[in-house]
Amino acid sequence: MKKICCTYLCQPSLKQLALLLFLGGVVLVASAFVLEYGFNAIPCRMCWWQRYAHWALTAFALLMLIIPRGRFVALGGLLASAGYGLYVAVYQTLGQYKLVELPPGCGGSGK
Repeated sequence: MKKICCTYLCQPSLKQLALLLFLGGVVLVASAFVLEYGFNAIPCRMCWWQRYAHWALTAFALLMLIIPRGRFVALGGLLASAGYGLYVAVYQTLGQYKLVELPPGCGGSGK
């Protein structure tokens, strides 16, 4: 049992990582829609920026799963969308600490 768990958890294949990223992206996108439509949380401009990154991440992870030959091209797109999402997250964090100016109407701007 230990050998099976270590094989799949310690050294996951590229396909397993793509599946994990795809499922994580679906959860992120679904939770954004639940917040918007279930709890009436209107997204600001920066929220949309984050959603774009999540949609791209989910789409590139799906491409990695369904197109075996284009897996490394999709991996490049996945890394680019993850980098963009990280950039937006760092920018938002800096804005919440009042180190940079956030877009007008952003919930983290305190306006």
